[in-house]
Amino acid sequence: MKLLGLKIVALICAISLWFFVVSSRTYQIEMEIPLRLINLPKILAISSHVPKTVSVLLEGSGMDLIRAKQDDSFASMDLDLSKAPLGKKEFFLNASHFHTETSGLYFKGSPRLASLEIEIDTRITREIPIRLRTPLHPKESHLIIGPPVMVPPSISISGARSVLTKIYEINTSSEPVSDLDSPDTIQIPLASEALPSQVTLSIQSIRLAIDVQERFSVTFKDLPLQLVGAPPSGSFALSPARVSLTLSGGKTELAGISPADINIFIPLSRFQVEFTDSLPPTVTVRQRIESWSTNPKFIHLTNNPYSEQAR
Repeated sequence: MKLLGLKIVALICAISLWFFVVSSRTYQIEMEIPLRLINLPKILAISSHVPKTVSVLLEGSGMDLIRAKQDDSFASMDLDLSKAPLGKKEFFLNASHFHTETSGLYFKGSPRLASLEIEIDTRITREIPIRLRTPLHPKESHLIIGPPVMVPPSISISGARSVLTKIYEINTSSEPVSDLDSPDTIQIPLASEALPSQVTLSIQSIRLAIDVQERFSVTFKDLPLQLVGAPPSGSFALSPARVSLTLSGGKTELAGISPADINIFIPLSRFQVEFTDSLPPTVTVRQRIESWSTNPKFIHLTNNPYSEQAR
């Protein structure tokens, strides 16, 4: 066991020595490093597509090249736009644009991108609406009551005038939210990836207030029917004159409903327009409900001169 331990220690030492020797040598390698646009005046904005990285040929020790590969802030190409004019300008990449955190790393050229064309426009700010595109799925035997409320309903965007005038709205994320089982306010990200990269958003997400309730049903019996628009002579009547009504919806919402909140009626003119002896009634309820049904489903009009049989 002692010999095995010595062998392991010797192996580790050998690997460490090999790595030290290799990493201290000088190499040339092509790699992608960040492209940074700096010192752009606040009243201006980029209106063209600009790559986030550029391919460059670097020379340096193995250790420095490894750090440049792993750390985005270790080496970059910096374009100073403090004096850039409106419109298009071509920049030729050279050693003066190269920035590094060490003195042992050198820029040797850009073999794939010798120059870069950038277009600059006036910066403006606009307010655009947010569209809810996030699928919302309540838990089984639950339902969403009413439309969800977005806070805020709009967002400020900033960028080049020529870019922003083509943007009219922004969507929320299309990633679904499932198993909702109670009223809640949730955070929903905006689909910022759908916008041009030059556009700046005032916020990255919204708050969405959702009223989720357990699905429930309640039945009211012997509710009166109204015949709307009938002459005062009383020659017309509905049969039956009273019905049972079953409401479906959120448990909390239905708990506050009384017969006084319900109105069941049929306009007399409907029988004339549709030339029929029987019609389903119309039901209005003050509270928010999912659905309703009456028993019986169809109501007859006595002494109906508008039916097909009378004609």
